[in-house]
Amino acid sequence: MDVAIIGGGLAGLSCAVGLAGSGLRVTVFEKTGVLGGRARSWSDAVTGDTVDIGPHIVHSEYSNFLSLLERLGTREHIVWQPEKLITIGTQPPTVLRHRRLTPPLSLLPDLGRAPGLGMRDLWSNNAPTWRALKFGEEDVPELDRWPALDYLRACGVTRPMIDWFWRFACMAVMNVPLEQCSAGALLRVHAQLIGRRGIHFGFPAVGLSDLYVQQAARHAEVVLNAEVRSLAEVKARFVVCAVPPQDLQAIAPGVADTAPFEPSPYISTYLWFDRKVTRERFWALLWSPERLSTDFYDLSNIRGGGRSLIATNIIYSHRAHGMDDDALVRATLDEIALFAPAVRQAKLLRADVHRIPMAIACPKPGTEMTRPGTRTAVAGLFLAGDWTRTQLPSSMESAVRSGFLAAEAVWAAIGAPRRLAIAPRPTDGLAGLVRRATKLVRGSGPSSCSPTGVPPRTRMKALLTKVAPTATDMIRADHARVLTTFHRYKTSTAPATKRALVGTMCLALEVHAQVEEEIFYPAMGSVDTALVGKLIPEHDKMRSLIGALRGMEPADTQYDSTVMQLMREVMHHVAEEETVLLPEAERVLGERLGELGARMLKRRLQLMAPHAGELTRYKARAVPKTNLLVMAGAVIGAAFLYNRFRRA
Repeated sequence: MDVAIIGGGLAGLSCAVGLAGSGLRVTVFEKTGVLGGRARSWSDAVTGDTVDIGPHIVHSEYSNFLSLLERLGTREHIVWQPEKLITIGTQPPTVLRHRRLTPPLSLLPDLGRAPGLGMRDLWSNNAPTWRALKFGEEDVPELDRWPALDYLRACGVTRPMIDWFWRFACMAVMNVPLEQCSAGALLRVHAQLIGRRGIHFGFPAVGLSDLYVQQAARHAEVVLNAEVRSLAEVKARFVVCAVPPQDLQAIAPGVADTAPFEPSPYISTYLWFDRKVTRERFWALLWSPERLSTDFYDLSNIRGGGRSLIATNIIYSHRAHGMDDDALVRATLDEIALFAPAVRQAKLLRADVHRIPMAIACPKPGTEMTRPGTRTAVAGLFLAGDWTRTQLPSSMESAVRSGFLAAEAVWAAIGAPRRLAIAPRPTDGLAGLVRRATKLVRGSGPSSCSPTGVPPRTRMKALLTKVAPTATDMIRADHARVLTTFHRYKTSTAPATKRALVGTMCLALEVHAQVEEEIFYPAMGSVDTALVGKLIPEHDKMRSLIGALRGMEPADTQYDSTVMQLMREVMHHVAEEETVLLPEAERVLGERLGELGARMLKRRLQLMAPHAGELTRYKARAVPKTNLLVMAGAVIGAAFLYNRFRRA
């Protein structure tokens, strides 16, 4: 035997798949009579329906898990929910969607409408969110020492925000109460979830085992009911231990520090009804001290069926330890009714309660730095499992990534390195900009000029060039923002809102025109003098209309017509730039566009800074409170960059 994989769960089977084509003889030893571990399914003995050990969710950033399914030919068995992220069972329900805003702002409009949260609560979330935007693995040692609740309180997050958002998110995603979660683990997940465009959830349309177990088992010899008690029992060139921490300690004492890893138990309740009680696939209830279940799934809306089959999870289920199955079913029915009151009229046909000793290893403070890597001090021994160091929360995605990492280690050991594991994707949009800037600042060398250092001005210029948009991208984005604001203007709009919208547009147009005239037009002047000469008078005409609007009141008879005239002038100007000037600039300026974009970004921040209060007042009057938080996030990002750039 060449490779012995101890553990036939998702991590072990992923490792076996990753070794396909290696020419090595791979054997999987599973101590129970079935494969799949903590991600398996079976047919219910009474109804014949496929049920999972507990309902599981997939999301669009599960790159390794989806890669595994692609290899096995089962990826099409995921039912996606791209139209929204999650429905939360508040009154009325809160539906979180990724809006067409740059990360991390895409969820904020819906979060801002959530009942029970005020502007102060939303604003208090800025500090941990800003830290999450800058987050990198280099932050883990410091943050891992903090209990997440203490960290959030130290950041000034209000109690309503903690109770509404953070306690719910921590229990649903991290599987532990906020008091017992590592701030490093929580901030990593927060960074990943808010920093990427359009994250959405999916659900297995078949049982979990049907997604991968038999398909993966074809890549290895499988031995069931084969408990390995010691490494000495295994005769193989390479051994991969893909087992939970408590089992690893028994099999290979001292290979890793497993003592800090405590199991997080959970209870899944499956309820069959005589009718459809909701059309929702998946919803969640917010945290409260007395609440049991967190997430709810109507499998009839995922896997098909005319009658509701609802599965629920009680995560970190110590609080339900003394409850018998009947009590759990009654409590679950009451909690379903909070979102789907039609369940009160439905007849319960069957109930089944699954008590699972371990969902994941609890990500308590200190555990992130204790998670072991793939390689060990023992030659030929490698580790896998969702609890190992994958830079991901313990999950199906982490399990598959760990299995692929172990397979990579074996490939490297036989002299044929191969890349299988997919690293977490970098963040997008403003979130990506902030992270890239943070990396450059942290890695920019000495803080002052020295014989071996780089002068701060030079370092900041390089930072700007790398993180700023190109000049043409920046101009197009400005055009889009102004036109979006124009389209919100209606003659029937309230006077205060009209004034705010016009104020926002006018300030944006003035700054945009000045930046173009100072930096971009001179760069293009040597290429097309005639076109640039035509565009500057168009700016002057817009300035004249802006001046006229500032001398009017929204109730004046000419106000609406002047706004419409300004809109026509801007649209004509935009059309000329985007059809002629910008394509020509991209053709002739090439790599200079990055440097020009950096200069334009710096200048725009300088011009906008004195108007921050004015812009805030406009936003407060023109948009709902939800978008105030969007603006706040953008201002924070701008403030960070401006404070850096003005010293350059």
